[in-house]
Amino acid sequence: MSQPETKQPTPENPVKSVLSWKLSFLDFCALVLILLLLLMFFPRRLWFVELLSNLIHWLLLPSLPILTFMLIKRRWRDSVLWGIPALVFLILFGGLFLPSFAPEHTCDPGAPGSCTHLRVMTWNLFGILQADRQAQIDLIRNSGADIIALQEVSLDSEAAIEAQLSDMYPYQILFPDGISGTGLLSKYPVSDDVIFKTDAGILCNTKAVVDVNGLEITVFSVHPPPPIAMSRPVYESRSRDEIIALIRMTSDAGPVLLMGDFNISDQSPDYDLLTNEGLHDAFRDTGWGFGSTWPANNRFIGKFLPFVRIDYIWHTPDFQSVNAWTGPRAVSDHLPVIADLVYVQ
Repeated sequence: MSQPETKQPTPENPVKSVLSWKLSFLDFCALVLILLLLLMFFPRRLWFVELLSNLIHWLLLPSLPILTFMLIKRRWRDSVLWGIPALVFLILFGGLFLPSFAPEHTCDPGAPGSCTHLRVMTWNLFGILQADRQAQIDLIRNSGADIIALQEVSLDSEAAIEAQLSDMYPYQILFPDGISGTGLLSKYPVSDDVIFKTDAGILCNTKAVVDVNGLEITVFSVHPPPPIAMSRPVYESRSRDEIIALIRMTSDAGPVLLMGDFNISDQSPDYDLLTNEGLHDAFRDTGWGFGSTWPANNRFIGKFLPFVRIDYIWHTPDFQSVNAWTGPRAVSDHLPVIADLVYVQ
């Protein structure tokens, strides 16, 4: 009588085992992203949630290829899971990767000032860095900007600017004080200039009236402090009061350019303070891509690419942004932001 045949267990396929583990890990990552997005909508954020919100564009970006992979593999449950961060990415940042549809401005020869075109720039010069400033001088000269807002002006950068750029920018306001240094360069006459700190501020700012062929524009070069303090679990912005004070200063100033290193990303609640007051972010309106400006000079990560946008050109509705972009690296840990504007009133 023959013995019954014993069924041998089927050996586990190591390839399938690894793939299953990777898919489970991806599911976990999707759930973490969705949780982070939910926490970002809470009125009171924890400080680490605010910190991660500044990087949310990079955290959400992989969801697009992962969602595509899941759809191709017909993994419908995973597709729904990854579809949530992918959809949020498209809502928040998708417009930055589309061509600009800014209406072309039509000049009216009968209206004085209707054809006023300006190129403006803002740049943090990295005031604590002791380095050859020639690359910065060359960038400023080649920018073609009519008005330039500067932050972190140092003694060596002031000396280089005065020595080499006075022919191109005869109107200069420079207050060299390292990190708190500030300034303004203009091809057009400047009046009513003042270096100031707000009651809530710790760094210096510049305010001036620039006369562009009879059109008086109030120009600010500002530098609010970094908003995040890690000493408390709940996030309380250190820059909010200063940004509110700056907004109040622009309310009755006519055509305004508010430019500088704001130390906030476009996902910060402080960013909403500016948009809610009717100010326009030139790069958000007509730039392309993330427009990251910091850190552009860092021993480790800055050698590859900046990863967050904290430098802005804001303007009142008197202007229309035609184009906006970031400039090249040149010694500083920030990239400059440049915009072509048209006065439309």
